[in-house]
Amino acid sequence: MLPLVLAIAFNTVDKVVARSTLRKNVNPDSYLLVYQVVCLAVSLPAAILALTFSEAGERTGSFGGDVIWLFVVLAMAAWSLFGVATFRSSSKLDLSVSATIGTSKLLWAALLGIVFFHESLGPLHIVGLAVIVVANLALHRFPFNRMTSIGALYAAVAAFALSGALALDKWLLDYLDAAVVLCLGFAGSTITSLVLNRKSSRADLRVAARSAVLAAIAGSAGYYFLLVAMRTGDLSVVVPIYQSSHIVFVAAGILILKERIGMRPKIVAAIASTVGAILIFTGSS
Repeated sequence: MLPLVLAIAFNTVDKVVARSTLRKNVNPDSYLLVYQVVCLAVSLPAAILALTFSEAGERTGSFGGDVIWLFVVLAMAAWSLFGVATFRSSSKLDLSVSATIGTSKLLWAALLGIVFFHESLGPLHIVGLAVIVVANLALHRFPFNRMTSIGALYAAVAAFALSGALALDKWLLDYLDAAVVLCLGFAGSTITSLVLNRKSSRADLRVAARSAVLAAIAGSAGYYFLLVAMRTGDLSVVVPIYQSSHIVFVAAGILILKERIGMRPKIVAAIASTVGAILIFTGSS
């Protein structure tokens, strides 16, 4: 439970800092590059230590090299897609709105957990998922003039990519240390961001640098603790509870980022989502 709480706390800092910067017309792809380079620099030493002193290397060697590397490549691609879509969405949508669209990852996570990991959903899990989904329908009353179709599309793509990335990472954690899995995801996103920023200017990178570094450090810690939580828990349980961070995002958007439009549906959805998260947690205990 503690790793999941820490994951939510650090990723809230990450998202608040990103949204507060990207809404000022900062190039999201330049922001992505600085963010991913810092994340890779933070995670690489831990990954090297894990490969050197842990059993990760032995587990990898005892598996099928070709198969595991296929899953590594797929995970890197999924995290790359998530990173690009997330920051482009953050540049166009309020944090509370993009987080709401992101709740579609709940259904994807449950489906992937059942299909690929033979996980099962109990009655409380099902009710909890339903409550969270229904709760977030209230946010569809949010003023549509505050949304853009391309921003909503990026948020939806980010949700799908994250579900796939987490499912692949869940599988990889059986053979690789969490620090190694984390580093591989950042490596894939760094390669992608370098390609996207072939023509970016140094001025764009400097504008994004300060906040991107802070967000990257928080994001690295958050995703590491999420991996730790997934290693010991079912994907269909960990991700829905992690999704309760939507409540925190709504509060942060209202209180810190001053996203005051549509407060009533946001608050109603946040309270109902809390009930859903409690039901899911109760069903897993």
